[in-house]
Amino acid sequence: MKALDPRQYWEKIEGYLAKLTSIDPLRINYYQDLRSRYVVENYFEGFDFSGRVISLPNHSLTCVYHPELFSMVVKVDLSHNKLTSLAGFSHFQCARELTLDDNQIANLEELSFLKDLSLLSVMNNAIATQTALTPLARCPRLIKLHVEGNPVCELVQYSDIKHTVPSLHNVNGHIFG
Repeated sequence: MKALDPRQYWEKIEGYLAKLTSIDPLRINYYQDLRSRYVVENYFEGFDFSGRVISLPNHSLTCVYHPELFSMVVKVDLSHNKLTSLAGFSHFQCARELTLDDNQIANLEELSFLKDLSLLSVMNNAIATQTALTPLARCPRLIKLHVEGNPVCELVQYSDIKHTVPSLHNVNGHIFG
């Protein structure tokens, strides 16, 4: 069905994948990733890249397939999904704003390659330590960071985060003068 017309058969495909996850719970992660692949591919069908903005919130994505298609995008919203990994995000080379709120992300290493990133929002994820923020120090233009709702916020002060990522001017709305 996907080979024939992915948009026309999307509801059936999604229904079959949901049925497979209930019948075969041992492969639930595989089916969720496959569903994520279809969501991303369908999104890019007929996508106008001239806008350079991608918005895929609330799609229950478990991973991002075809990250190379994100390479020229400047604003990405992948909030309210089920992402646990940022594998492939190093392809987001032109990204200036990245919103990843309400996922299950603990590791930010892939973001260290995003030299144009100026705003990062990772609220309500699984970032547990100050060390997990260290890769962001390699983002020279990163000036605004939102990390509210992460375990790290209970352990460190804003000044500690600023010390870890010196380019920051704003952490969770707290402005450094």
